[in-house]
Amino acid sequence: MSKSKGIGDSIEKITKATGIDWFVRTFIGDCGCDDRKAWLNQKFPYKGELTPEEVQELDKIFDQPREVLSRKDANTIFRIYNRVFHQNKKPKNCQSCNKTVIRNLVALYVKAK
Repeated sequence: MSKSKGIGDSIEKITKATGIDWFVRTFIGDCGCDDRKAWLNQKFPYKGELTPEEVQELDKIFDQPREVLSRKDANTIFRIYNRVFHQNKKPKNCQSCNKTVIRNLVALYVKAK
C-alpha cells in the first residue's frame, strides 16, 4: 500500500480493511467516496505535504530571481510552513534567520513538483 497523503487516504484504507468499501459499492453503488477522499486529502493533508494551491503560490515566489523576499511573500512562505510543519513561526527581518524555514519548504516544493 502507498503512503497516505491525507486523512482521505487513511479513511479509504480503513473502509477497505473492514469491508465497508465493498458493502457500500455492492449495495449502494457510487456514493461519492472518491470525490470525498480527494476533498479530505486536500483540506487535511498530512505533515510534510503541500496542497496543489500551495505549490501554485510557491511557484510564483520561487520562480522569480531575487535577493530579498517581500513581506507578502515571506508571510505566504511562513503561513505554508506553519501549516505543513505544525509550527507558529513568524518571519524575521533578518534573511539569514529565515533560511531554515525557506530551505525546508523548498525541499518539499521540489518534491511536490
